[in-house]
Amino acid sequence: MNPPPNVLVHMEEDVMRKWIEAYQSDPHLVKIWKDPKSLVENWTPGHRFFKDVDYQPRLCVPLGKRRLLLEEAHEQAFEGAHQGLEKLWQKLSGRFYWKRMKADIVRFVQTCDICQKIKHPNFNKYRYLIPNPIPSRPYQSISMDFIVNLPWSEGYNAIHVTVDRLTKHRIFTPTTTGLDAEDFGALFVKGVVCRFGLPESIIYDRDP
Repeated sequence: MNPPPNVLVHMEEDVMRKWIEAYQSDPHLVKIWKDPKSLVENWTPGHRFFKDVDYQPRLCVPLGKRRLLLEEAHEQAFEGAHQGLEKLWQKLSGRFYWKRMKADIVRFVQTCDICQKIKHPNFNKYRYLIPNPIPSRPYQSISMDFIVNLPWSEGYNAIHVTVDRLTKHRIFTPTTTGLDAEDFGALFVKGVVCRFGLPESIIYDRDP
């Protein structure tokens, strides 16, 4: 039988010294560092490591090393390559831990100069919800939508639904998918306008 593979991790003394200094200067982790149970000889997961709910250890990152870790994970081409904050969070949260880690990741990505230049948001800023005004009479304002991709029945595979916003009266008109503007206009005039008149406003989710 072949022995299981082993992974040997080596850290240069200069790098180790800088991490130790970072632990000793961190206002929160320094208390754990000075704990007698946290000596190198007694170093076990749970002291300089954080155990999650699945008892998986994650390295606690001191304050002085967080910026460097974020830059390495986010900016290096072979690591993050300026991916979004959710991917960066998923990448780091399984291996590292510090207090308010998610907030620091969000702040770091939102202030990344390259991301702000090449990843312009394609949506408007969120605003307060503005409710639609209540109609004063039936069929003054309606909402419409299509139910599509239904099984074919008597030459139809879709339903055009019209709802009066005041009385909730509904009109179901059988139709087919792939209507052009002219076909839809004829369908709407015949099913709604000829019966209740032209509404003053229409709520619809397919502007084109």
